[in-house]
Order: sequence, then C-alpha cells, then structure tokens
Amino acid sequence: SELTVEERENLQAELIDDEISTLRQVLLTKEKHAAEIRRQLGLSPLSNIKQNLSKGWQEVQTSSPYLTASATLDDITHSNIYLRGKENLSYAGQVTSSALSSVGVAITRRLAEMRCISFSILIMKINFYLQLGSNSRTAILAQTSTH
Repeated sequence: SELTVEERENLQAELIDDEISTLRQVLLTKEKHAAEIRRQLGLSPLSNIKQNLSKGWQEVQTSSPYLTASATLDDITHSNIYLRGKENLSYAGQVTSSALSSVGVAITRRLAEMRCISFSILIMKINFYLQLGSNSRTAILAQTSTH
C-alpha cells in the first residue's frame, strides 16, 4: 500500500518523537545510576565543587604569573618606601583617633553645658511665671479689698 506524502511525514515525525522519548528515558536511567554510584562513593555535588575549587586554587598558586606577582608583592612589602608609608599611615591613624576622641569629649562637654544652661533658663522662666502669678494675685487681692 502506498502512503501519501503527508502520511509518510507524520509516521517519520512519530518515529522521531518515539526515538527522542526513548533516548530521554535511557539518559534519565543512566543519570540516576551515576548519581547512585556517586552516593555510594560518598561524592556529593558540594564535594565535587570543593574539590574543583581546591584544585583550581592550587593551579593558580603554582602558575608563573601568580608566583611572579607574589614575589613582587613580597619585595614591595619589605621595601623602605612601603615600610615608611606604613609607619606614616599608622601615625596618621593614631593622631586622627586622638583628635576625634578630643572632639568627642569637647562635644560631650558642650552638650552638658547646654543642658545646664537650658535647665537654668527653664528654672528662671518658672520662677518668672510664679512671680508673675504671685504679683497678679496680690494685685487682684489689693483691688478687691479696696472696693
């Protein structure tokens, strides 16, 4: 029996879909089997990552550019210019720390003084209003007694 072109294309597409499905199932089965073997060997994805990172870091540390840069950095950190700069920065840090501490103490004192001044002003205002109230009562009493 002769198939039409459309029937032939449909059968070929179905065959390809079946093959793809079969290959996916085979791949999934193999991946599960490989995962089981890794589990039995005590290998986890995290241990693989750790191992790869460790190996990569060892390769970096033994590479020529790293060794050259490390030697250069070692030379720099032992140079007189670097040591003097380090000392100067340390001294500058100590001076800055001391200055900031002094500023903090001065601000604290000033705030305490302002608090005392504010408290004194408040007391003076209270006394003024008390005096004002006392004088008003006296004036009112004087007016009522004369009438």
